[in-house]
Amino acid sequence: MARTLHIGVLALLAAAAADRRLPVLSLRGGASSIRYQSGRSAVEPSRALVPAEPEMSNAERVFVVQQFERPAVRKAFMQKVYSTVTVQLLLTTAIIALLRASPLMAVQLMSRLGLGMVFLPLLPLVALQYMPNQRQASSPLAYLLLGLFTAFEALSIGSVTAGMSTALLLRAAATTAAATGGLTLYALTTRRDVSASGGLLSGGMWALFVLGGFQMLFGGDWMITVRLAAGVALYMGYLVVNTQMMMGGKKKRQIRPNEHLLAAATLYTDIVSLFMHLATIMDRDER
Repeated sequence: MARTLHIGVLALLAAAAADRRLPVLSLRGGASSIRYQSGRSAVEPSRALVPAEPEMSNAERVFVVQQFERPAVRKAFMQKVYSTVTVQLLLTTAIIALLRASPLMAVQLMSRLGLGMVFLPLLPLVALQYMPNQRQASSPLAYLLLGLFTAFEALSIGSVTAGMSTALLLRAAATTAAATGGLTLYALTTRRDVSASGGLLSGGMWALFVLGGFQMLFGGDWMITVRLAAGVALYMGYLVVNTQMMMGGKKKRQIRPNEHLLAAATLYTDIVSLFMHLATIMDRDER
């Protein structure tokens, strides 16, 4: 149950950190600034939650696009993103290793926090999401929130995977690393623009939610297998789309150059979500 809920929360994190709320620029058919965009339709968050921001002027839009098209700016942005993701993954690995070295700690965390353990990562992520000024300025508070999100997520993963063998987790990590490397290389080299596929992925995310609900209510091994396989395909798609959104080059959708923290949270969530699905599949195969 905890593992199923954790995978569901990872889906929530991916939706929160990815295309449903990423600050993006729509560059084709007229460059328009979309502060928050959904794969289904443009969504304006409640004014009570998000302060209204002035519309960007045409000159400012052009300036932002031109800045991101500069190789030096794009390279610096991607270096910041991938260095941040690397630190996140190293921190996650260290926390998981600590929990595996102290099994009693994982048991105590799950017994005291219960299902709250799998929802803890949402709190700092939502806070980071709704603090655009702090996030874009890379303030210490923004880094603190990102660190808390990573630590909570690592604690959750470590607790949920405590019953899996170390060899299995290493195989899942190696498979995830190979898939991430291959998909990143494809996203960086292909001429095909897939950055506008967020709507399709959002539909797949909702289908995954519904399937997970049916599986929790009615059970069935075949339904679990389908859900896990669909989850792997979904997060592989998110990795390609979210990577292309960082590239610039007049993609249909792309992230602002000063949003490297949210971009890092997005890629990190994609990677750990893919890892959890692969680890669960391998764990089922070993039973």
